[in-house]
Amino acid sequence: MSKKYTIVAIIMSLLIALFLGAVMPKELIYRQGDISFNISMRVDNLTTVKIYYLESEDEEFSEAKCVSKKVEASPEFKDYIFDLPVKGVKVLRIDCDTEIEFWDIESITVDVDGEKTVYNPNQIDLYDKNDIPAVAVSEGYITLRTGDSDPYLVTKCDFVATIDKSLDYRLIVMSVAFVVLLLVMLCNKKIIIDMLMGIWAARKQIKSLAISDFKSRFSGSYLGVFWGVIQPIMTILLFWFVFQVGFRSQPISNAPFILWLVAGMIPWNFFSDAWLNGNNSFTGYSYIVKKLVFNIDILPVVKILASSIMNIIFNLIIIVVYALYGRIPVIHLIDMLYFSLCLTLLAWGLSMISATLNVFMKDVGQFLSIAMQFIMWLTPIMWDYNMIPVSLSWLYKINPLFYVINGYRDALIDGKWFFSNFYMMLWFWAITIAVNVVGIRLMKKLKPHFADVL
Repeated sequence: MSKKYTIVAIIMSLLIALFLGAVMPKELIYRQGDISFNISMRVDNLTTVKIYYLESEDEEFSEAKCVSKKVEASPEFKDYIFDLPVKGVKVLRIDCDTEIEFWDIESITVDVDGEKTVYNPNQIDLYDKNDIPAVAVSEGYITLRTGDSDPYLVTKCDFVATIDKSLDYRLIVMSVAFVVLLLVMLCNKKIIIDMLMGIWAARKQIKSLAISDFKSRFSGSYLGVFWGVIQPIMTILLFWFVFQVGFRSQPISNAPFILWLVAGMIPWNFFSDAWLNGNNSFTGYSYIVKKLVFNIDILPVVKILASSIMNIIFNLIIIVVYALYGRIPVIHLIDMLYFSLCLTLLAWGLSMISATLNVFMKDVGQFLSIAMQFIMWLTPIMWDYNMIPVSLSWLYKINPLFYVINGYRDALIDGKWFFSNFYMMLWFWAITIAVNVVGIRLMKKLKPHFADVL
């Protein structure tokens, strides 16, 4: 295969992976919108009706598990459909967000995989009611006289969507894209194998340089490596204070907010540190790059490995924090190791690309610092992705870090394995392979000119 076809194959595979990342569901056999509620109602004033749903009775109501619609005043009954992005509901709460004089409900229809269950006014009257002092059932509808505080209806239920075992065309296309990337790797096998063999042969040198690089970050300070621990911890505590104390964030995924936060912040800190430091692989070691007998391919690995030392420390901190809350990961330590490997390989590929370009364009480092801010907020890390509409989910799905960050949380909080999000796993590795192949070829092509520029 010629170079032209190889490049075209890489670009096409990357575009296919990006497209699939935007349209694929979050989990393998899970279709959103399988459970929907159709409420036929009318009100006398503009209000917002919210439906809170719990997947277990032990959870607490929160905005993270809520869908809402604006309801306008009308003398006629209108149907309002609420699609719930879950596959099971145990507790349902129907909430009026603002004060109104009356709230008439004609019926509530629950649609689970096409099977509909209709609740009439007499059945709705049996729901638990909060701040609703007067109720009247007549003429085929129930009239709720709202109180001065927070009127809502609560009922226990048991709605479970069936598992969709049909073959999904996206799996086929994703598999084809993945195979194409593997073929590209085979076409570039000599370059890749030579690099890997060079790295393996220099493993002792890499270890020595990585430890030296790690120590040099804190040389001259009294606290030394503790500064590398204190700064990220203070950042985590700051975000915890702002969101938990200031904004009064509720538990997410049935876990205290701090557990949800550290499971996202710590892997992100490793990735951002690895990529930002990897970006300076060649400029930071310019005196080595100019040596004719030195294998400069190992320099990005040195930077990534130096950042991995701190990542080990922070993963131990995650285990301690979860242990304090009685949630020791135990067997899901395997997931933590796997996702750390994912971040390492992704950061390595990106570092090879940006570090190579940084030799010729010094603005790459400045651009990267700004880009990291956008990536952090789009991952998401400090906010729950369930807060935005499904139509905008592509904003985080095209980001391969979403698979890793969400995977950390799923493993540590919900006990899910890394392969539970099968589509996202394939998409992540397709992106990572493409990035690494591009990085290796770009570095091989341009590194003969490094010494002239540096």
